[in-house]
Amino acid sequence: MQPAQRDNIVTDLLRKRPEGPTRSTRRSMVYGEQQIYDDLASKYRDVVVSENVPNFGYDIQDLFELDLHDHVASHTYLSKRFFQKDSYELTKGQKISISRKLNRLWQRLKGPLEEMQKIGGSGIYSVKTRWGSEALGHLVASDKESAKQMAEVFYSFLTERRLEVTYIRSGDFSQMKEFNQQLLVQKEKNISRRLERITEIENSIEEARRVIQVIKTVQDGQLKVNGDE
Repeated sequence: MQPAQRDNIVTDLLRKRPEGPTRSTRRSMVYGEQQIYDDLASKYRDVVVSENVPNFGYDIQDLFELDLHDHVASHTYLSKRFFQKDSYELTKGQKISISRKLNRLWQRLKGPLEEMQKIGGSGIYSVKTRWGSEALGHLVASDKESAKQMAEVFYSFLTERRLEVTYIRSGDFSQMKEFNQQLLVQKEKNISRRLERITEIENSIEEARRVIQVIKTVQDGQLKVNGDE
């Protein structure tokens, strides 16, 4: 999805009454109010919904391709777009503004995103162990069932835990390679940190051994001097 198209869709979803992607959608839209539970605010609130057109006329695949799959990604996008800042750089007033936008945007994206991840699609999937936080890798599949089968073939030997696949986005092998490259860089960093930690532990062990040897040497020397062996 092009950045301009992404911005246009988000701009519409941030309206109190989104108009949808087409003129016919705007003409036929019937608005109403519904009470929902706001995850971010931890309370119920009344929100504007379309009573006759799902997702204000937007296809769930298009909403998924916004690549705003969680609170963090959405917050980062809004901060960059409206204030050209990272989230941690926002002033108090800017944080309030972004929080309001995030509440409205996420309320309209959460359902379609969950639905799309549940049914899957043609594109890129991440492979994780159940309850695992870090991906084992990525693969391209035509649908979720195919992704599950491929994950079992390629990744099951790595773990005894159950494997799960998550639909990330539409895309081909070149884009899968980009996701895997990011993962490879992270894995290499993890290996480097652990090797550094091993070196630190080995040095600590060697130091402890030297201290033990000194203690024994001093102790034996003093015992000999005092004739108390």
